[in-house]
Amino acid sequence: MVNYLREFQEALEDFLDLTVFFNENEIRYKFQGFWTSSHFEKDIQDKAKKLENLLFRQLQNGLNNKTLLLEVKTKMRDAYNFLYDVYYDDFDNLTKSNLIARYSSASPESSSDPYTYEFFEHLISNDKARKELQKGNIEFTMLFDSLLKLFESFERNDKTPSRLQFENAKLLDCIYCYREILFDLLDTVEHYFYNIDKVDFSKIDIVNFSENDIIDFDDADPIIEKVKCKINLSKIEVARFFKFLMIEKYLYFDLSDRSKNKMQLQDFIESNFSYQLPNKKQGAIKNIKREFAETHIEIKENYNRLIDDLIKILETKRKP
Repeated sequence: MVNYLREFQEALEDFLDLTVFFNENEIRYKFQGFWTSSHFEKDIQDKAKKLENLLFRQLQNGLNNKTLLLEVKTKMRDAYNFLYDVYYDDFDNLTKSNLIARYSSASPESSSDPYTYEFFEHLISNDKARKELQKGNIEFTMLFDSLLKLFESFERNDKTPSRLQFENAKLLDCIYCYREILFDLLDTVEHYFYNIDKVDFSKIDIVNFSENDIIDFDDADPIIEKVKCKINLSKIEVARFFKFLMIEKYLYFDLSDRSKNKMQLQDFIESNFSYQLPNKKQGAIKNIKREFAETHIEIKENYNRLIDDLIKILETKRKP
């Protein structure tokens, strides 16, 4: 007889393992069982989906689903909160983040990862290729932009990052990606926990379930969909507006920790708001971290320009 609960608990323990492995000979990191690369996002999404499938199979066959969901919710929240302490912009000192790192003798398998150190080393010296690539449909945009900015920051001083700095930055991006996927999974668990009385898990049709099966949950009882507040601003304008409110402390979560406060605000924006696309439709806000980094309103000139723009907008709203 298959022990569904044990199978799920083992998969959950594996998914919440935050250990980082480092091969100092190859100068490569492994996290969540995957070598950090441009393939990481897809790999971790697939892993999260399998865990979600195992959870739903257990919920169909289990007896005390609310207790199980509470336990899962607590463990995921603990892992998510731990990742707030990661300094995602400090690629020179990973020890500040209290990440658990172990040395590994395992060698990375050969892969077709396009975002190698040599790729960016060539790209940074070829301005035409850089512009052409940025115009195109770049896959894994967040990782590409982050690593390109790393090289560009060193380029301003006629230097290039070391391979260790490059791999550190790549690791931090992959951990951030994992954190976002963990957040989505946690949101799903919490949603079912708070709507437990509205769902009949026995109606979920699971036939010959195996590790690679994808479950269709369309037959489950409807759940109250989370409604997002729509904003008639572009994504960069959303970031600029909320960053101003954060800097001025009109909105905040934790004033004692600037980094944590910023990340909590970013998560709040992504979870609760949508933005206006060029075609006037609304789009989901994802990876707002990038737009936050691009606003630069901490600079005096940019800050004053934003204030001037706000004043102009408010002046047009003045009633006669």
